[in-house]
Amino acid sequence: MNRHFHLTRALPGRAGVETWRWWCSLLAAGWLGTLTAGEVQWFGVVKLRQFTQLPGQSPGPAAGQPYSFLALALGQAPQTLVSGTVQPPRGAPVTLEVVTNGLALFFEQRFATAAALDAAYPHGSLLNPGTYPFHLRTRSGEHSGAVSYAGVLGPPPVPEVIHLEAAAAVDPALPFTLRWKVPGGTILDLILVVILDASSNVVFSSPLPFSEGALNGLATEVQIPAHALPPAATLEGHVLIARPGLPNTTSIPGAIGIAALARETSFPLATRPLPAPPRLEWVIAPGEGPAWRVWAPPHRTVHFLASDDLRSWVEMLATNLPAGVGEVRDPGATTRPRRFYRAVLP
Repeated sequence: MNRHFHLTRALPGRAGVETWRWWCSLLAAGWLGTLTAGEVQWFGVVKLRQFTQLPGQSPGPAAGQPYSFLALALGQAPQTLVSGTVQPPRGAPVTLEVVTNGLALFFEQRFATAAALDAAYPHGSLLNPGTYPFHLRTRSGEHSGAVSYAGVLGPPPVPEVIHLEAAAAVDPALPFTLRWKVPGGTILDLILVVILDASSNVVFSSPLPFSEGALNGLATEVQIPAHALPPAATLEGHVLIARPGLPNTTSIPGAIGIAALARETSFPLATRPLPAPPRLEWVIAPGEGPAWRVWAPPHRTVHFLASDDLRSWVEMLATNLPAGVGEVRDPGATTRPRRFYRAVLP
């Protein structure tokens, strides 16, 4: 299943811009599996801590209020969800806001410290895990269920991007491998890599959980394909890791409930402008026949093609020009009445 909901609410302060919508995307696309019978697809809570990382540094706490409690519910279609509440282990129930034309319910509260987050929304202990009952109202009736932190032994590790300096000048015309380390990650953890543009649009996302190529907590890299990122752009990358508890698949028909602890590291990323196209100059060396001088971006493979009719092209040479310039000769040119040439970058 490859559902990716792009919800449209931005978090205050931009410390983790629209993080909650990514978690909606991640959870809806990954943990839902084939559960599609009921009006509710997914419901759950996430306790999230956000970090930032700059080149040459380790991840550090994000500015402002880097601790968040998120409560989420997703319906099968717009106008499905009417209202909802979630009951923390202590304190009064909290009301979920209807968003995205009734497709989702959402609540978020941010904190400056871990102690404040844990005091308001505890995840308990191994022997006494925190439980969060949900009450959801849909078009057809009311549903109750609960999610628990049972099975979660502790938070996941903080992702740390490796060789972040390389992300400051990514060539968008070539594949780019983003690498990180998560010491202590497990195969049960879930990782999602998201890259945003300056308007918070998702320009790249790693495969969603349980889809082909999805990343678990043992993953240490993802390849961003050529031309996936916009050229000459200032971007923001995010590596998110979640450690889920045991799912609840029985209380609300067709829905799955999950509680998770999560860590997110954001980092800057920038792309270079697209390279200029190759340029050809015809040169004639006395006694040596025609030749072409080729200008192209250094360290890029240039393909030199020839044709007799501008329809069928034959590759004469594929070469890398470290200095950005080189010469190509066509020994057979003198035996043909006409000949056309071009140089291209892949």
